[in-house]
This record gives sequence, C-alpha cells and structure tokens, in this order.
Amino acid sequence: MKKLATLGLLFLLTPVLTFAAGFVPDSIWLSSDSLSHGDVVDIFVTIFNTEDTNLSGIVRYYDDELLLGEVPVTISSNSAKLVDLSWEATQGDRVIFARFSSGLDAPEETKKLRFKVKKPIIPEPSNDSEDDENEEAGESFRDFAGQAGETVVQVAEDGFEISEGGRETSVNFLEQQKEKTENKKAELLAGENENVDSEFEYNLKKVMLTALLWLLSVLIFVTSSKIAFYIVIVLLIYGAVRLIRSRRDAYYD
Repeated sequence: MKKLATLGLLFLLTPVLTFAAGFVPDSIWLSSDSLSHGDVVDIFVTIFNTEDTNLSGIVRYYDDELLLGEVPVTISSNSAKLVDLSWEATQGDRVIFARFSSGLDAPEETKKLRFKVKKPIIPEPSNDSEDDENEEAGESFRDFAGQAGETVVQVAEDGFEISEGGRETSVNFLEQQKEKTENKKAELLAGENENVDSEFEYNLKKVMLTALLWLLSVLIFVTSSKIAFYIVIVLLIYGAVRLIRSRRDAYYD
C-alpha cells in the first residue's frame, strides 16, 4: 500500500485517464433506444490511439455471429475517432457488438448490447405534415448522437495533451529532486554541512540517501517512458478499483 500511495502522489499532476490503443471500454451505442423491425439506426463506437504513429485497421460490426458490415479506419497518433455503421434492425432478440482489428495485435471487442427488436408496426394513414415532423425528430436525434460522440473525441484529445504535459512536469520535478539528493549525499560523504552524532547515524543517513536516489531513478525511468507511464496509471486504477470493491463487499457482508 505504501508503494501504491507513493506512485499515486507522483501522478497527481496527471488527472486524465488514458487507455491503450483500441476501443474505449464499453464504448458502443445506438442512435435509438427503442427499435422496431425495419428501423434504420446508426451503431457508434469510439477508438483511441495513444501511440506515436498512425493506427489503421478495420471495425467489424456483428449481430451475434452475423457480420453486419465493416468500416476501414485510420486514427492519427494521440487522438480518437468516432466510427459508425448504419443498420436496418430485424425482429427478434439481438446481440450487437464490434471488433477492431489492426493487424498488429489480437482483435479488440466492445461489450455486447442485448435488446429486443419489436414486431413490424403497420403505420396508419397520416397526412404529410405528420410524416415531416417524425422525419425531423429522427434527424434531430441522429444529430444529437453524432454531436455527443464528437464531444467524447474532443475531450479525449484534450486529455492526451494534458496527460503529456503532466508527464513532462513530473520528469523535470523528479530530476531536480534527484540532483538535490545527490548533492546532499556528496556533502555527507565529504563531511560538509552534515552533523552526525555517531557512526551508526552516519551510515543510516548514507543508506537512506542511497535508497532515495534509487527510488527517484526508478520514478524518472517510469515517467520518461510513455509506455511504462501509462502502464503504471492502469495498474493504479486497477488497484484502486480492487480496493474499493473489497471494502464494499466487506461492508455488505
């Protein structure tokens, strides 16, 4: 727990959570929540790319084992992209999900949306004005869904920039602390500006400064490497979630 707390303090300068290249967890939704047989809806997913190079691949959409369609996509480095596919709903129990294949790693898969498509609705005769109003309402909802997805993408892109700025600030701060600690250890070994009461205290301070230098070196390595930096963030999030769940379960038990 002490190690976890130490690393947690290190990343307070980086408040934005980032994900590895691929789907955002659970990022799949439809442009309509209530479907009838024959309704045409859009299936939306969001893909992130935290790498320094462009990411290309194919998003395949499925209804259980049935391939609904596929969309080639290229995501620029450190950015995200909203990808959608139009689908005509068919009556019955549906299981909708998407897979992303980049050709480099194993395909990634979103969560599965389980819902039921209602029986065909036979429309009653209506005038043209009512049809126009319904069509406008459908277009408004589709526009809203698209704007919501674009907002998610923009927030993600801003998050990448803030995360990188926080990482650089962390590296600079740790390097300064390491330099101060090295100077302090050199002064101790030279007998300058350090008063110790005994040889034991002298050796103890020397060991403590050596351990601190080692810890700072490790933290500098972690923050300097983008991959290691994000891996540690993911591990911290995972540890925090496990801790919260274990305490919650203990409370209810």
